[in-house]
Formats: sequence, C-alpha cells, structure tokens
Amino acid sequence: MIIVKGARNKDGRRAADYAKAAVGETDQYGNPFRMIKLRWTKNRLHRNGPYAKTRGFEDTIITVNTGTGEIAVSYRPNGSVMWDRGPLGVGPFFGELGKTAANMTRLAKCYRDGLWTIVDSDIDGEVKAMSDKHWLGMSDEDRAFNEERIRRMHILPAEDLENNTSPIKHGKDRDEDLVKEKTQIVNRREMELQEREAKLAERERTLMSREADIAETGTPIGTGYTAEAMGHMKMHEVRKIARETYKMVCQPNMTRADIIDQIIERQLTGKQKEFETVTG
Repeated sequence: MIIVKGARNKDGRRAADYAKAAVGETDQYGNPFRMIKLRWTKNRLHRNGPYAKTRGFEDTIITVNTGTGEIAVSYRPNGSVMWDRGPLGVGPFFGELGKTAANMTRLAKCYRDGLWTIVDSDIDGEVKAMSDKHWLGMSDEDRAFNEERIRRMHILPAEDLENNTSPIKHGKDRDEDLVKEKTQIVNRREMELQEREAKLAERERTLMSREADIAETGTPIGTGYTAEAMGHMKMHEVRKIARETYKMVCQPNMTRADIIDQIIERQLTGKQKEFETVTG
C-alpha cells in the first residue's frame, strides 16, 4: 500500500500523483524507488472489492516536504496491497506496492496462485524467475501439497467429487493427526478393558460369596446350582431352571445375570416366591 504524508490536496493532486513524483528517489534501503502495479485476475471464486487488502507485504511511506519540495521514501512491515478501480470506479482492480526485497519475495511465493498479474513485464520476469527457483527448492512433498492447494483454490468442492474434498493438510500435519487418533483409540480401549476387568472382578467376588453362603446352608448336592455352573449354561437352560425348579416368572427383558441372581437368592432363602418384575 502506498501512503503519502505531508502532502496537500491542492489543485486536484492526489496521493497517486505524489507517488509518481517519488519514482527514482533513493529509498530507505538505498535503492531507487519504483512501484509495482498488480492487476487482479477476475474469477468466479475469488472476488475483489474497493479498498480490499491483501496482507503480507511492506507498506510504502512517501513523506512530502511542501516547504522544500523534497520527498522521502521509507517502508514499514506488516503492510498490505490495497485494491481499487481508480477515480472512475469501473474496470479491473489494481494494487500498488514498492519494489523491495521483501515484497518481491512475497510476490514470488504467491505467483503461481493466479490471483493477480504484474503489469510491468520486466518485474513480472524477475518475479517469475524467483518463483521458479522457489518451487525447485521445495521437497516433493511440499510441491505436491502446494500444487493441490492451488488446484483447489480454483474449483468448487461440488465440481471435485472424484477427488478427496476434505481439507488438505501437509504431510507432517497428517502424520501428527494419525498418531493422535491412534493414541486416542489405544487410550479408549485401555479404559474399556480396565472397566471390564473391574466388573469381572466384582462379579467374581459376588459369586464366590454366594457360593460360600450356599455351602454354609447345607444345600444338598444336586438341589442347588452354583453361579459358575449356570454361567456356562445357555440362556434357555437357565430360564428352564428358574421356571421349573423355582417357579419363577422371567420377564423377556431380563438378562442372564439377573435370572442367576434371583436363583441364587431363592437357594439362599429356600423360598419360592414369584419373580419380581424388573424394568429399565
């Protein structure tokens, strides 16, 4: 972005007029000042608007001394290119920035994105050469990543059904996500196993206690059923014992463990009461 300070808007002079007057002046870096003019490439996916900004460039500060007529050119980082159609407000959008090493490097990195073109052919040639060198210095993985990124910039997801339309990620990011996902799966399985082992241990202690109670009551062999024995039976066999031996009414929603618990309770009490309906 070109910023003019100290100038007066007199006789119809605009900031662009002072910027043109500064061309050739020695700038902050000791180089002759020159502007780079960009023309926005009109496309259906990347629209532009008046005073929109593309960040990541150095701003140019042109300071005008109206008393002496001198012009000083300096720069500030973290600037941008501001797009405008000019005084008439029609036609393509243009943006201007000073020719500095930082701006040239930034332009080279974005050159193949295809969002703008450089008006001056000589500067365009310099930036293109820098861009080609930048791409040659990439690893195969980085090059493939950026080629896919640029391809997706100019196509709608609905037009790309044959390809993976999920957000693209660099190989390092994909590897980190994969490791994270695998770690989460392992941790989740470990927690499930710990819970299952705790439940089994509690169940085993309960069964051992109940079997000891049966032994203490002197239940004759053959008339009682241990929890361990019934645990190896099929469901219909457990239901048959409950129904025929203990006169129990087993509801369809009862589990094997529920029926076994009630059988053990009947054996301990010696009562043949009706099986209580359990819901939920």
